[in-house]
Amino acid sequence: EPGAYTGAQAKGRPGKLEAADGGTFFLDEIGDMSAETQAKMLRVLDEGRFERLGGTVTRDADFRLVTATNRSLEKLIAEEKFRADLYFRIGVVTLTTPPLRDRIEDIPAIARAILTRIADRHGLAARELRADALGVLTRHSWPGNVRELINVIQKAAIFAEGPELTADDLSDLAPASKAGPRAPLKRRLESVEEGLIRQALVTSHGNKKRAAEMLGISRGYLYKRLAEMG
Repeated sequence: EPGAYTGAQAKGRPGKLEAADGGTFFLDEIGDMSAETQAKMLRVLDEGRFERLGGTVTRDADFRLVTATNRSLEKLIAEEKFRADLYFRIGVVTLTTPPLRDRIEDIPAIARAILTRIADRHGLAARELRADALGVLTRHSWPGNVRELINVIQKAAIFAEGPELTADDLSDLAPASKAGPRAPLKRRLESVEEGLIRQALVTSHGNKKRAAEMLGISRGYLYKRLAEMG
């Protein structure tokens, strides 16, 4: 409201809830919301009503709420850092996005989309991902998830010289070769594993889901090994 705080606009201005009326209101990182704000948000969701900062007039807001968090709200509830009533109010439909390391098969499509966006944003020539670069990307564990992938692709796209991104352009991710007495044994084990994978793919007629089930491994790991095998 006008005069609600020093520097407030003379005529006041509508806030986010008013702007979202009739539309969608997205709350990112809701797990970091303060206890005070949680209580206010619960009232808005229960009643669809609120007051402007510094105001006394009750206003209505009808919106679709979408929230996101990378934290465990159940754990925060147990630690009394998140309200259980708010959790049940927002958890009508829950979608869980697996970490990037558990969906290796998605990396090529995500990486190409990132490359296209970077090229448009920075006025760069469109680049493709060479097979060896994809191999490097699918072998990485991605502790920083998609944000780390964006950072890696952006850096590589800016400094790459050719029309394609290669493994050399992703040198920060490429592991150094390890020579030593263990290397031959490791290679022999990998060879046995590759043979089993090929046999499972033949038996399953190329059905990767069925092949992974036959081998007792996750589909993500199977896609990772297939990328390494070329």
